[in-house]
Amino acid sequence: MLVAWYNIPPGPSIIEESPAEDLIGMDRNRFYFAAMQVVSPELRRTVFRSLNDQVFPIFQVYVQQRIAQGVFRNLDPLVLSRVLLGIALLFFVIPRVDPLRDNIQKFRGHYEGFMIVLILFMIAIELQILLWGIGTKISPNLVLPIGVGFLIFYAGILIGHAKRNWFIGIRTPWTLSSDAVWDETHRVGSTLFIASGLIALLGIPFPKYALWLVLGPILASTVFLLFYSYFLYQKEING
Repeated sequence: MLVAWYNIPPGPSIIEESPAEDLIGMDRNRFYFAAMQVVSPELRRTVFRSLNDQVFPIFQVYVQQRIAQGVFRNLDPLVLSRVLLGIALLFFVIPRVDPLRDNIQKFRGHYEGFMIVLILFMIAIELQILLWGIGTKISPNLVLPIGVGFLIFYAGILIGHAKRNWFIGIRTPWTLSSDAVWDETHRVGSTLFIASGLIALLGIPFPKYALWLVLGPILASTVFLLFYSYFLYQKEING
């Protein structure tokens, strides 16, 4: 099956185990990758300074045209770095606090894989901003369909393996009330999300419609799955 190709089993540890590994429940290689989000802001701060303020005045002008002057005058160019760190910490915490944490362990490889894909996506957005600032103008109409498309595609793989929990997946009152409804909704949802990710890539040859191709299918899929889970639950309780 397609989804089997993307299974990400824990790799061999390259350093000795420590209490931190027990705390976060991840192998050391993945922990080090995410921990780089703590260190990398200083590296990126150096890069930003080397641009001699070429990058963010572009966005500052845009903001000042639409919002009261001075609101974002001191916009921190490293805000994305802090967002990345917050996301990484959130992904570490979720498996520790979910009452159904044992179910998360059943698809832990795909869960950690999605964490890495999401962080790489946000780094790619930041790199696009940096390159634009130094004169290499890569269009967002190229970066976003590829990035968002692959993110949605992998989300489809993730939910295809997800077991019932409180944080990850298609969480409606009806999927959270029944394992059978959860499994069937996520089986269909996995197919829809994967298809939505592939459709998003059509925004590359059709940039005029990129926004619709990226957002339209995933929004339609989400609405459909909401009603579909309700239908399945009613069918289950009514026999």
